[in-house]
Amino acid sequence: LLDRPVPASLGIPSNTAIKNIGRMENKGFEFAVSTRNLAGAFKWNTDFNISFNRSKVLALDGGLIKIGNIADRGTVAIAEEGKPLGLFYGLVAKGVDPQTGDMIYEDLDKDGELSDGDYTIIGNSNPKYMFGLTNNFSYGNWSLNIFIQGVQGNDIFNATRIELEGLMSPRNQLSTVLNRWTAAGQQTSIPRATYGDNYNSLISSRFIENGSYV
Repeated sequence: LLDRPVPASLGIPSNTAIKNIGRMENKGFEFAVSTRNLAGAFKWNTDFNISFNRSKVLALDGGLIKIGNIADRGTVAIAEEGKPLGLFYGLVAKGVDPQTGDMIYEDLDKDGELSDGDYTIIGNSNPKYMFGLTNNFSYGNWSLNIFIQGVQGNDIFNATRIELEGLMSPRNQLSTVLNRWTAAGQQTSIPRATYGDNYNSLISSRFIENGSYV
């Protein structure tokens, strides 16, 4: 369900309407097991589950749509036929140029400049699997529950860092900017301060992080 343009003659102020514009498929499986490890005065039960899901866009109006807009920054995700839903889309950041302090972005279309052809898939928000493990212990009037849950293999786009590591506006920044580039030849992962210029904070793999956790 996405906004699509509609004729102005319909009288809708935004000239858009939410429409069902495609088809997608989800396939996967979940495995669960419960055990009674001890059943005497001291009881111990265990529950474990793990699930796998794979999504695929089967059909889409236009074949490709950029989604997930970040205010004043652009779109950060893409939906494309034949690919999973939830892919991050942007530039490939290659690090900070030691001579200029600016971010280096990969020139994918080899035209010698930064252009739309340099944007590509930079991450996947879908975990490879999700799991949970619960252990319940009890003895008399005492009980203990231990729960472990997690996901593995997914990416996160940390948009907060665009604002708090951008060094492009007069607001508080993260302490990581203390390591910003300040002189030619300096090796660092934080670009120079560029007040009023967001070139160094474009949507890119610089802000992609590992989303796995336990």
